[in-house]
Amino acid sequence: MFLDDPAAHFHPTEVDIAAAAPWLDDLRPPIALHPGSGSARKNWPLARWQALAEHLLARGESLLIVGGESDEARIEELRSRLPREGVRFAQKLSLPVLGAILAGCRTFVGHDSGVSHLAAAAEAPCLLLFGPTDPAVWAPTNPGVRVIASETGRVEDIALDSVRAMVDSLLSDA
Repeated sequence: MFLDDPAAHFHPTEVDIAAAAPWLDDLRPPIALHPGSGSARKNWPLARWQALAEHLLARGESLLIVGGESDEARIEELRSRLPREGVRFAQKLSLPVLGAILAGCRTFVGHDSGVSHLAAAAEAPCLLLFGPTDPAVWAPTNPGVRVIASETGRVEDIALDSVRAMVDSLLSDA
């Protein structure tokens, strides 16, 4: 049996949309960053997430850093490194509410993770960073998903400049 469309699709309820609204009440929709995943070896270095966030803030963007329980330490470290203005942190939200939030974001940047699949299913433009896993197997197939895969299989070998350029390109297309 084959699927005509293997991409997942997310349809938030009115309740989920209402719960997401406070996270999206700025004049300009935020850029969502998810610096975690289910595995430390799939995580891009935190210093690069910080540098990417600072670059986006300098462009005048608002950021929404998202994460779950397994991301707590990384999120708290990033929180301590970033300015308070222009950055919000959304942690431990239900998946339907998180999906509704991601549907309202300008762009999503993450790793090979369930949250990335949710962002893609919610139709957020996505940039996903892949290291040890194969994006041909594990990346969402939704339109609007872009992947940067490490040639070495190590996510830490993905250059900040490559990610910054791709995010800037996604934002100029939006």
